[in-house]
Amino acid sequence: MVVNGQAGTNTFNFDTDPSGILTIRASSDGGVPSNLPGEWFANGGSTLESGVADQSTNGYLAITQTTPDLSAHGMRSTIVFDDFDNGLVVAGFTFSCDVRIGAGSSTPADGFSINFARDTDPAIFSDTFGAGPDNNPPNGQEEGTTTGLAISFDAFQNGSAADVVGLTIKADNVVLTNIPMPNFNRACADATSLQTGTNDPPSITNLCWQPLSVKLQPNGLLSVSYKNVTLLTNFITQYTPSPGRLIFAGRTGGSYQEQDVDNISIITIASSSPVVGPTTGKADGFRFNIIDSGFATPDTNTITLKLDGAPVAVTAITQTGSPGGGNGVTIVGYQNTSLLFAPGSTHTNIVHFTGSTFNGAVDATNVFTVAGYTTLTVAQKVPGAVNTSLSGFAGRIHQLPVPRFPSATNLLGIERQLADGFIDPATSQPYVSTALVSTFTNEMINWNQDAPFGTQGGFISALLAPPSDTPDEAIPGIDPFSGVTDYVAAELLTVLDLPVGAYQLGVNHDDGFKLSVGAEPRDVFGATVLSTSAGAGDNSPLNIVVTNAGKYPFRLVWGEHTGASQLEFYLIDFVTGQKILINNRLNAAQIVAYSDTAALTRPYVRWVSPGPGEAGDPRLIVAKLQDGAAGTVIPGSVSLKLNGSGTASVSKSGGGTTATLTTATIPTGATATATLVYSTSTGGPFTNTWNFVISYFGQVMFALPLNQGAGTNIADTVWGLTGAFTTNNPFWTNDTPSRASDDFAVRFSGGAGRKALIVDTNKVISLGPDNSGANGDYTLQAWVKLPVGFEPAARMILFSYEGTPGFVFSINTGRTLHTTTFGLNDVVSSTVVPNDGEWHHVAVAHVNGVSMKFYLDGVLGSETAYTRGPGARTSFTVSVGGSVANQNNILTATLDRIKVTKGALEPGQFDYPIGVALATHRVGNTTTLSWPTTGGNLIPQSTGAISPTGTVWTDVPGTPTVNGNTVSLDANVGPGTVFFRLRPGP
Repeated sequence: MVVNGQAGTNTFNFDTDPSGILTIRASSDGGVPSNLPGEWFANGGSTLESGVADQSTNGYLAITQTTPDLSAHGMRSTIVFDDFDNGLVVAGFTFSCDVRIGAGSSTPADGFSINFARDTDPAIFSDTFGAGPDNNPPNGQEEGTTTGLAISFDAFQNGSAADVVGLTIKADNVVLTNIPMPNFNRACADATSLQTGTNDPPSITNLCWQPLSVKLQPNGLLSVSYKNVTLLTNFITQYTPSPGRLIFAGRTGGSYQEQDVDNISIITIASSSPVVGPTTGKADGFRFNIIDSGFATPDTNTITLKLDGAPVAVTAITQTGSPGGGNGVTIVGYQNTSLLFAPGSTHTNIVHFTGSTFNGAVDATNVFTVAGYTTLTVAQKVPGAVNTSLSGFAGRIHQLPVPRFPSATNLLGIERQLADGFIDPATSQPYVSTALVSTFTNEMINWNQDAPFGTQGGFISALLAPPSDTPDEAIPGIDPFSGVTDYVAAELLTVLDLPVGAYQLGVNHDDGFKLSVGAEPRDVFGATVLSTSAGAGDNSPLNIVVTNAGKYPFRLVWGEHTGASQLEFYLIDFVTGQKILINNRLNAAQIVAYSDTAALTRPYVRWVSPGPGEAGDPRLIVAKLQDGAAGTVIPGSVSLKLNGSGTASVSKSGGGTTATLTTATIPTGATATATLVYSTSTGGPFTNTWNFVISYFGQVMFALPLNQGAGTNIADTVWGLTGAFTTNNPFWTNDTPSRASDDFAVRFSGGAGRKALIVDTNKVISLGPDNSGANGDYTLQAWVKLPVGFEPAARMILFSYEGTPGFVFSINTGRTLHTTTFGLNDVVSSTVVPNDGEWHHVAVAHVNGVSMKFYLDGVLGSETAYTRGPGARTSFTVSVGGSVANQNNILTATLDRIKVTKGALEPGQFDYPIGVALATHRVGNTTTLSWPTTGGNLIPQSTGAISPTGTVWTDVPGTPTVNGNTVSLDANVGPGTVFFRLRPGP
C-alpha cells in the first residue's frame, strides 16, 4: 500500500475510511480477496488511543492479516508518507504508532520496518525493496530500505548471521546492530517477543495493542522503544541525512502473522541550512559530505577545516547534483600522503562555512576512526621486470561439470578446483574443464553472466554516469546461451602500479572471492591475504597503504556456484567516493594494471590439502609446487610430514612437483600439524608449517528432507538432484517428527506403489576415490512411522542407492532394521521399530571391515559383524519407498528426513532433533523433570531399562507447567533406576 499524506499532516488515526484521501496499492499471493493487506477496519483499533471511549468508531489499518482459512501468505504493504518539509533535508524525526502483531503460523513471519529512504530509492516510487545485507529475501519489506536508515522488526531468521529474529538497524544496507527478540507469541507486554499476545490463529482476540517509538536526532543518535521497553538509547548510526521520504512497510511469506497499525504520529526536524554528514577516514586523510537542504547550499570559498585542533587546507572539493538547486552535495576532502594515521586511531575534524542562501554560519565537529589497513612492503614488489605494453589482467578459468563439494561456495573448494583437486570417479583423473577457454586476458574486471543479453548488474554499468559507465562484460569462456553457467572458478593475476598513498579497493562478487598480494601472490604461504568472503556481496573498502612506490602483484580468486554471477574489481576514489574499475585508464583517479605474469619469477607452493585451517582427512595429504623462471623446485629436497613423521612420495611433471603423504588414522577432532620443506635451484631449504583439524565425518553425500508438501517431485539438498514419484501421486502429510505446520513427510501405502527415483547422472554421490579403511565408513538415517498393529509381510525398502557405495536401508519382517550392501551381503539386526504408532529415528552405521551398527532413537539397538566393505551397482539411482527396477519391497509407513553421511557417526551426530537438555531432581518417590521452552512442544517419557533389542518408552502422565523459560512436570517413581527422555509432541 502507498499512502500519500496531506502536506503538513503528521498524524494518522485511521478513524475514518482513508480510501477517499489515500492512494492504496496492495499485493497478496494468498488469493483471499476479502482479506487483503492495506485493508481499513472501522473498529477494533488501538485501545491505547487517548480520548476515545467508543471503540466502535476507532479504526485501524491491517498491513498483513491472518485469515479464516489460514492462507494469509504473500502479503505486502507499503506506506510512503509525503514530504512534509518541501524538499528540505530531514535531519531528524520521531515516528510513533501502536501495533498489534501475531495470530499467525506456528513460526510467525515476516515482519515490518520503519524507514527514511533516500529520494532515489525505488521503494518510494514502485514499492520495490532491494535485498537485505544477507541477500535474502529480495523485495523484503520487513528488511527495510537499502538506501537510507532502516529500523527492521523481523520475525523470521533467513539463515544468515546478518539476519536475526528481533530488531535490526541498518544504514545504507549495512547492519549496525542486532537486538534479538527470540521468543514467539509470548504475553502481550513481553519485550522478548515481537508478537503482542499468544497464538490462536486466525483469531486475534489474544492480541493486544502496544506502543512503538523511533527517534532519530539531528546528530545521528537513534533511540527505539517497543512495548514501553527501551531497546536503544542514543545509538550512534553514522547515518548521513539527505532528502527522502519516511516509509512504513510490512510483509508475510509462506509463514505469516497479523500486523496492524494505528495512531501513526510523525514529527520531522528539517534543516534550514546545509547539513554536514559523518566523516570517513583513511590512513592519509578524511572526507565528508555537505548536503544541501532545499536551496540552502554552502559557499565553497568559505570552507575551512581543522584536524585535531590544527588548521589544515582543503585538498579537494567536488560537487554533484545541482548545488543551490534543491539537491546538491558538496564533497570535501583532505589528503596528505606524508601523513599516516595509526590503524584504529580516533581523530576530530571541524568544518566551518557560510553561504548566501541561509542565515549565519555552520560549524560542525565530527569524530572519525581510521579503519585497519595493510602496509605493502618492498618484499612484496614484483621480482622481475614488467612489460608495460601488456595491460590489464591475465586469467585462467575452470568449469566443473558437477558442484564443488562438500560446500559449493567454500573458498577452500574454489582453490581445490583451481588446483585440479576434484577427481572424476569415472577416470580417476581431475575433471576436465567445460569452459570454452582455459586462459585469457581482460583490460578490466567487470563481469556479469547476463551481459550478452543486454542486461548489466552491479554498480558499474553503462546505465550509470562517468566514471562508472563501463558496460559489463561476459565471463570469459562461459557460454550464457548454453544455460550452463555454474560451478566456475577463476584466477586473475595483475601487477598494479601504485604511487605512495592510502588506497581503498573493493570487490563486488557472487559467489565468493579472495584477494592476495605478494611478490608471488599464488604462493599459499608467501602471499598476504587482504580479504576473503564466501557467498555474494560487495566487499569494500579493503584498505592498503603504500609507503614505497612501485609495482605490486595481486591475485584475485573467484568462484560461482549457481544463480546470479558477477565480479567487479574497483578503486574507491577518495575525493569523490565513486567506484572506479581498476585499470580504467580513462579516469584521472586511475590504478594502472599490467597482465605480465612473466614478471612473477619465483617458484611457489601452489596448493596444499588439507589446507591451513581446513578440516580434513589426514590419511591423504597433498602439496603441489610450481617452478618459476628464477628457480626450479628440486624434487629430492621435498619433504612432507604430519606431526613430524612420514615419508612422502614426490613426483615431478613439467614445471610441477607433487608430494603425497599417506598416514595412519589420527583421532577425530585432534589438530594435526603438517610441515612442507623444499629447496629450489636458487636457495633453500624453505619450511612451511600449518595446522588443520582431523575430520573423517560429516560430509553429507545426499539428503532428502521430503518437505515439498505438494506435487510429485522430490529434491536432494546437497547436490540439487531432483526426481519424482513414478506411480501415483504421493500422500503428503503434516504429520512429521517436528510437528511444525510448515514441515511435511510422505506416507507410503504398500500396494499403491508410490516409490520415487532420483538419477545421479554425474555420479556425485560417492565416498571418494578411496573407500578402504575408515574411508569406507558411512551412515544411513531416516525418520519412520509405522501403522499401529502393522506387521510387514516382506522386507520394505526405506531408501537405496545403486552406485558406489551401493546400499539399501530397510525394515524387515518382525519390524526389524535391515541393510544390504549391493553385490555382497544382506545384514540383519535384532533392532525392532516399536508398535506404538509414533515417529522413530532409525540409523545404521557401516564401520568398514568391522560391523553394521543399528540404532533406534539415538540408542544402539544391535551390532552385526560385517567385514566385506561397501557394495556397488551401476545405475547410480536413488530410490525411496521401493526398489529401483521393480515394484518389489514397497514401503507401508510414513517417511521423513533421509540423510546419508560419510563416516560412521555416533548418536550425538545424528539428525535427532531434541536439541535441549532434560534435567531431573528426585525427592523421595517424586522426580521433577524440567527442560527449556526453546525445544518446542516436547513430551517426557520414561522406561525402567534400556534394551539392545527394543526399549519400551511410556509417556509420563500429567500436565506440564510453564514458568518463564522453563517447563516442568512431576513424575511419581518407585524404587530402582528410571530412565527419562523427551520426544516431539503433537
